[in-house]
Amino acid sequence: MTSLRASLLAAAATLCSLLAPSPATAVLPKISGPGRPPEVCFAPNTDATLVDAYAQALSKARETAAANSLASPLAQVTDGSRWTSTATNGSGLKQGDPTTLTWSIVPDGVAIAGAIGEPAAASNLRAFLTGIYGSEAAYLAVFQQVFDRWSEITGVTYVYEPNDDRVAMLGAGGVLGVRADIRIGGHPIDGGYGVLAYNYYPNNGDMVIDTADAFFTNTSSGSLRLRNTVAHEHGHGLGFSHSCPINQTKLMEPFLSTAFDGPQLDEIVGGNRLYGDDLEHNDTVANASDLGSVGNGTLALHDLSVDDDADTDWFRFNVGPGKTASVTVTPIGATYLNGPQNPDGSCSAGSGFNSLVLNDVAVQIVDKNGSTVLATANTKPAGQAETTAGISLPSGAGTYYLHVLAGTSNAAQVYDLGLTIGDGTVPPDDIFANDFEGPTLDAWSAIVTGAGGVTTSAAAAMSGARGLQVTIDSTNRRFLQDDSPQSESRYRARFWFDPNGFTPGTDTQRVVLMQAFSRTPGRKKVLQMMVRRTNGQYRLLFKVRRDDGSSATTGWLPFSDAPHSIEIDWQRAASALSTDGHLQLWIDGTSVANLTGLDNSDYFLDFVRLGGIGLRTTTSGTIYFDAFASRRSSYIGP
Repeated sequence: MTSLRASLLAAAATLCSLLAPSPATAVLPKISGPGRPPEVCFAPNTDATLVDAYAQALSKARETAAANSLASPLAQVTDGSRWTSTATNGSGLKQGDPTTLTWSIVPDGVAIAGAIGEPAAASNLRAFLTGIYGSEAAYLAVFQQVFDRWSEITGVTYVYEPNDDRVAMLGAGGVLGVRADIRIGGHPIDGGYGVLAYNYYPNNGDMVIDTADAFFTNTSSGSLRLRNTVAHEHGHGLGFSHSCPINQTKLMEPFLSTAFDGPQLDEIVGGNRLYGDDLEHNDTVANASDLGSVGNGTLALHDLSVDDDADTDWFRFNVGPGKTASVTVTPIGATYLNGPQNPDGSCSAGSGFNSLVLNDVAVQIVDKNGSTVLATANTKPAGQAETTAGISLPSGAGTYYLHVLAGTSNAAQVYDLGLTIGDGTVPPDDIFANDFEGPTLDAWSAIVTGAGGVTTSAAAAMSGARGLQVTIDSTNRRFLQDDSPQSESRYRARFWFDPNGFTPGTDTQRVVLMQAFSRTPGRKKVLQMMVRRTNGQYRLLFKVRRDDGSSATTGWLPFSDAPHSIEIDWQRAASALSTDGHLQLWIDGTSVANLTGLDNSDYFLDFVRLGGIGLRTTTSGTIYFDAFASRRSSYIGP
């Protein structure tokens, strides 16, 4: 025991240059209270005999409770040690779930049992703190700072609960509007720079502070002594055990340190494992964290994480037209000694723990539909930054996404995220045009003639000397295909059409004369033009595919047996969260249909067909087209 005490005193002496009063007299405290025994935090330079006494008493209490609160250092914390039920969230919380905890400082007079051997006494913490800070507002602000910092680095949200029903501390669960999940009180424990405070484990977050200890009267460095004590004790209240060795690198070391301010890297890793990061509601594209409108320059986010191999983080950002995006995900961590506190209260030497390589993160840039991946960075090993640079954002102005993915390790990895926006090359407005004036159709990407049924002719001319003639004498498809569109989010096309007396079929039959397709995911018709003739009256209809596979249609619109200019303006919805897709139709320069509010974000437009595409056995005759043109944005006109 002598050598143990000597080693503890030597270790404690290195913690800080704070001068302590005469060593406290060692006693063997009686540990009591509900469930798992609380954890004790000692002041720097606490006498080793006092530490020994509490270590022995706590060890016996753990044996009685069949619980080992010293089982794991913070970054290797047990998943089951976290909160599973709170006043706000109810029950069923598990590893990685964001959590809301209410907190309060109990009214003076609330009963507190002597849980670690001190005499039972009512809380006098409010009077004690008022004597130091002068007002409730001043000392509450110090506690708020502590909880704000824990909230910044974890997925825990803290809400002050002003109500307390004055039920005895140490075990009463939180109830909204009645009492907090985390109740903080205080009474004399041992005084004299020994035990500073103790705290229970979830689902009991109660904290008791020693109001007989002058340690807290020093409010230098923004009340660092009180803040680090509360931050340390609440670490236990989140489910963290003491972490070793004692070298002033971790908040959760058994002895309080003022060499740093608040939770350190080890606490950030452990906190993210248990509760996720402070943006932890962003596991789906629908719940993507909003980064707002981003202009040229770099936006940096810090202390984010994937908390296991199934976690995924989504972010959305808005940009103007013609932009590029570069994104870097940088794992954060270091190699340091980490190990458990021994059952007798001494600290283990620890072993090397590398929090930089716990999980191999990757990142993607995703288009406005929330599903089309524009670029992926996933080539470097764990511990190295992944970057994809200068990626064109092809769908113009609007909302794009970043997607951070975890590797295959069931472990938390803290990371920083950087997004840089720059100017790109704005694609030209014109996509394709052909006036059919030449003797061939070589300008088109593909020609399906249907045994010679597609050609240019003077008879088909409606603008210039020649036009496109499509002769229909069977159900064989005959059309031209243009592959010029490049994953277009907006597509405008204008062409002239003359039915030339052809027969689409019976009065109830329709034929397809124009189609637009998306290549991925899966080839889908995003737009179709159909024609029929009922009681001698030609009518046309446009049909637009929605994301759920259904269609929006214009209705059957009449037109005469003569040349007509037909123009369309199709636009996909900006994202899976919006319904701003549309289709507008003009005949001879007059708008005759306008479909709005379309949820059609899943598919871009990649190629277009024009001619006799969907034909009937009763279809016959010759139809004419001319002056085809397509653009990305501006109106074309007749």
